[in-house]
Amino acid sequence: MRRRAGFHFAGHAHGRFAMMRPYHRLQSFPGFAARGAFWMFLAVVATPSGMARAQADSTVGEPAWLPLPVEDLEAPEHLDDPLVPELGFLVRVDVRDGRLRQARSALTATARGVVAGVAVLTGPRGETQAATGSLRGARLELDAGRLAARELAPLLAENLALAARSGRVPAPRALGPAFVAPVSTASRTVDGAALAWRPAPGSRGGLALWALGGRRRADGTSLGALGFGARGAGAAWSATWARTGRSSSAGLSAEWRSARAHSVLALDAISGRTGAAAIVAVKRVAGPLRVQARWRWRSRDLRGVASEIAGEAGSRRARLRLRMEGNPSGATGSTSRVELEGRLVPPGQGPFSFRLGSARTEGFSNAAGFHEGRERYAVGELMVARARGRTLTLLASRRDRETLLGTRRGSSLGGRLGLAWPERAQLEIQLEGFRADAGGGTAWSSGLYAGGATALRTYARPGIGASARGALRLGRWTLGGLVEERDDASGGRATAASVWVGRSLEPGDR
Repeated sequence: MRRRAGFHFAGHAHGRFAMMRPYHRLQSFPGFAARGAFWMFLAVVATPSGMARAQADSTVGEPAWLPLPVEDLEAPEHLDDPLVPELGFLVRVDVRDGRLRQARSALTATARGVVAGVAVLTGPRGETQAATGSLRGARLELDAGRLAARELAPLLAENLALAARSGRVPAPRALGPAFVAPVSTASRTVDGAALAWRPAPGSRGGLALWALGGRRRADGTSLGALGFGARGAGAAWSATWARTGRSSSAGLSAEWRSARAHSVLALDAISGRTGAAAIVAVKRVAGPLRVQARWRWRSRDLRGVASEIAGEAGSRRARLRLRMEGNPSGATGSTSRVELEGRLVPPGQGPFSFRLGSARTEGFSNAAGFHEGRERYAVGELMVARARGRTLTLLASRRDRETLLGTRRGSSLGGRLGLAWPERAQLEIQLEGFRADAGGGTAWSSGLYAGGATALRTYARPGIGASARGALRLGRWTLGGLVEERDDASGGRATAASVWVGRSLEPGDR
């Protein structure tokens, strides 16, 4: 999450962290600390400077005020790997139950303006899952091997089975995609090659062209796609043709922006043998008020229309956001959700962020007949103290689920301690307890991830989670990692760690 500088605990002199007092140890913590002290010394709050941000909110298009649930993220596989494209050397190592394995490594070199790179991703048993090579010039890019798509138009990604069929309405994307090395074994990949021609760096517009050919790793189906487009000062568009097996499809994406981007209209449409689909998004900014709406339509769905509407108003001191969603669920069901999110920054106090929501699911089946479920939830985060790179934040959440079998509840309470040395190192330690009723109750926990984001994990049983993450920067070298201990599905304690080391490119080579 973004933090503001110059904060101190109210009622105390600036520079004194009044909340830092000795605490009694929790019985569940000493073993974790003993096993993880070395990893915490090396690594653990965020990745390098500028990477410690919340996962982007897929509804408003800006960093979320609070962590989002993992199931609501468009690309949850990106949580487990630091997304640092300017590293010339990267090695990531994972530790599970005392076993060390190399998870990902990448090497990049430059010569005469051409950047060449190779990346290898290994699986949980040490087997090679992906090997990718790349060549990048000022305008021409070539990638080959096992590739994952990034920033692909959402409807085209669904049609090519390179992204999950989202229940929410994603944002249209009019610019050309990138096909890069996968960062997780959960990524949907293609074995083949991709070619892209992009506008010159620094230009305000130009023509872009890209092509992809290969086979899907999941089922071996042949896949090919060709796209081209252009962008200017206030507009961008792209057209694509794709073929999967024996079926083909054509897509169009476009975006128009008014002066200073006060109004935005975006479109994503696709048609093929599997039917037609379209997404329309509009956004309007007028002073402190921001309104955004998205609609999606699928011709082959019995309930083919989904929508998301969000309105936001306020200043830097107090902001509120109201979001309403209505989506189909299965052939005969539907889901709806209403959320109120706020961020308050009283003078002389730390920011307080909250999210209140209510969700409803309806459906019908031949076995159970009509069924309905409701959920109410609240998530809060309060920074109680901050001084000279030290922060202390309290975390809390509550979920109530109502079904025909009764009401089940889940809750969590914890804290996060952050330490930062500007341009040198960052460290974040979190301890959180959660509990859930048996027979269907679920609780959220603010999970830390190696990629620098924080997202809400779901747990169906009580427990205590302790985790830490951070990074240390020494010149062009960066050392970072994460360590955590949680209850696994069998009820035992599970310890895991991830450590990575990278070396950045020379400033003139970026």
